Amino acid sequence: MHITAEYEITPQERARAFRQGTAKQRRKAWALCALMSALGVVEVRFLRQPVYGGMSLAVGLVALGMLTVGTRTAVRDQTPPSSEPVEVTVTDTGVTLRRPGHTTETAWWAVRFVETADFFLLYHAPRLFTPVLKRGFTPEQQTEVRALAAAGRPAQPAGPSRATAVG
Repeated sequence: MHITAEYEITPQERARAFRQGTAKQRRKAWALCALMSALGVVEVRFLRQPVYGGMSLAVGLVALGMLTVGTRTAVRDQTPPSSEPVEVTVTDTGVTLRRPGHTTETAWWAVRFVETADFFLLYHAPRLFTPVLKRGFTPEQQTEVRALAAAGRPAQPAGPSRATAVG
């Protein structure tokens, strides 16, 4: 099977992909920061430890602020100001993405395939992923992509390479 789609990804879609792709890690970080802040309040109020409790509360609140502002800054810094054309080719063996001046080929065995409402996310590592916009595919093609991703994960072949960037 061979499916090809073309689309232009906007900065807003890139930001949404970043948020969806890192949602699990961000939820864990938010929970840890909230817990740290709550423990700081408990230490100050009930355990009468103003120094340690104040430090825990301050670190938790600063980390929460950095998660909020830092995520927005990271998305803004990593997102080009204009949209760029993307051509995606999906085959039995993997996915090829072509952007101006850059081509990436990734085998199915080298990625973890996750589907969200707007994207197919191809995780190369726990925090490294490639978003493929679903709106570039027809509903029938989306079904075929899901089937290819499910069928294309045989036992991992020997070799250190997970993805190959060409160009």
